[in-house]
Amino acid sequence: MYRLLLLSILIGSANVSAATVTWTGSVDSDWNTALNWDTSSVPTSADTAVFTGSASLSASTTVGTVTISSGGNLDLGGFTLQITEDLTLSDGEP
Repeated sequence: MYRLLLLSILIGSANVSAATVTWTGSVDSDWNTALNWDTSSVPTSADTAVFTGSASLSASTTVGTVTISSGGNLDLGGFTLQITEDLTLSDGEP
Protein backbone atom coordinates (compact mmCIF):
# COMPACT_ATOMS: atom_id res chain seq x y z
CA MET A 1 0.00 0.00 0.00
CA TYR A 2 2.72 2.50 0.98
CA ARG A 3 4.83 1.59 -2.07
CA LEU A 4 1.89 2.24 -4.37
CA LEU A 5 1.28 5.61 -2.74
CA LEU A 6 4.96 6.57 -3.05
CA LEU A 7 4.99 5.49 -6.69
CA SER A 8 1.88 7.59 -7.38
CA ILE A 9 3.48 10.63 -5.76
CA LEU A 10 6.69 10.22 -7.77
CA ILE A 11 4.85 9.78 -11.06
CA GLY A 12 2.56 12.71 -10.31
CA SER A 13 5.48 15.00 -9.53
CA ALA A 14 7.16 14.10 -12.83
CA ASN A 15 4.40 15.79 -14.83
CA VAL A 16 5.43 19.21 -16.07
CA SER A 17 2.80 21.54 -17.41
CA ALA A 18 3.70 23.79 -20.29
CA ALA A 19 2.93 27.48 -20.14
CA THR A 20 2.89 30.33 -22.60
CA VAL A 21 5.31 32.89 -21.21
CA THR A 22 5.20 36.36 -22.78
CA TRP A 23 8.13 38.77 -22.78
CA THR A 24 7.51 42.13 -21.13
CA GLY A 25 11.10 43.36 -20.82
CA SER A 26 9.98 45.39 -17.82
CA VAL A 27 13.33 45.15 -15.98
CA ASP A 28 16.04 44.90 -18.64
CA SER A 29 16.79 43.01 -21.86
CA ASP A 30 18.11 39.82 -20.18
CA TRP A 31 16.17 36.69 -21.19
CA ASN A 32 17.14 35.09 -17.86
CA THR A 33 15.59 37.80 -15.66
CA ALA A 34 12.35 36.27 -14.39
CA LEU A 35 10.59 39.63 -13.97
CA ASN A 36 10.98 40.29 -17.70
CA TRP A 37 8.30 37.64 -18.32
CA ASP A 38 4.56 37.99 -17.61
CA THR A 39 4.55 34.90 -15.38
CA SER A 40 7.60 36.15 -13.42
CA SER A 41 9.44 33.00 -14.44
CA VAL A 42 11.92 32.31 -17.23
CA PRO A 43 10.51 29.91 -19.86
CA THR A 44 11.66 26.30 -19.61
CA SER A 45 11.99 23.46 -22.11
CA ALA A 46 8.27 22.73 -21.64
CA ASP A 47 7.12 26.31 -22.33
CA THR A 48 6.31 28.56 -25.24
CA ALA A 49 8.18 31.87 -25.17
CA VAL A 50 6.46 34.73 -27.01
CA PHE A 51 7.97 38.16 -27.57
CA THR A 52 7.89 41.26 -29.74
CA GLY A 53 10.55 43.30 -27.95
CA SER A 54 14.31 42.99 -27.73
CA ALA A 55 15.93 40.35 -25.55
CA SER A 56 19.42 39.00 -25.12
CA LEU A 57 20.72 35.73 -23.72
CA SER A 58 23.16 35.85 -20.82
CA ALA A 59 23.52 32.04 -20.72
CA SER A 60 22.67 29.09 -22.95
CA THR A 61 18.98 28.23 -22.65
CA THR A 62 16.52 25.52 -23.69
CA VAL A 63 12.90 26.35 -24.43
CA GLY A 64 10.06 24.35 -25.98
CA THR A 65 8.69 26.80 -28.55
CA VAL A 66 9.66 30.34 -29.48
CA THR A 67 7.37 32.80 -31.25
CA ILE A 68 8.96 36.06 -32.37
CA SER A 69 6.44 38.61 -33.60
CA SER A 70 7.01 41.64 -35.78
CA GLY A 71 9.59 43.95 -34.23
CA GLY A 72 11.07 41.19 -32.08
CA ASN A 73 14.82 40.85 -31.80
CA LEU A 74 16.78 38.16 -29.94
CA ASP A 75 20.51 38.67 -29.44
CA LEU A 76 22.14 35.31 -28.74
CA GLY A 77 25.31 37.02 -27.50
CA GLY A 78 27.42 33.96 -28.35
CA PHE A 79 25.18 31.65 -26.29
CA THR A 80 22.99 28.80 -27.54
CA LEU A 81 19.20 28.87 -27.65
CA GLN A 82 18.00 25.30 -28.01
CA ILE A 83 14.39 25.03 -29.19
CA THR A 84 12.93 21.56 -28.64
CA GLU A 85 9.65 22.09 -30.51
CA ASP A 86 8.92 24.98 -32.90
CA LEU A 87 10.23 28.39 -33.94
CA THR A 88 7.64 30.78 -35.37
CA LEU A 89 8.51 34.12 -36.96
CA SER A 90 5.40 36.25 -37.41
CA ASP A 91 5.03 39.55 -39.20
CA GLY A 92 1.72 40.18 -37.45
CA GLU A 93 -0.32 39.54 -40.59
CA PRO A 94 -2.91 36.70 -40.68
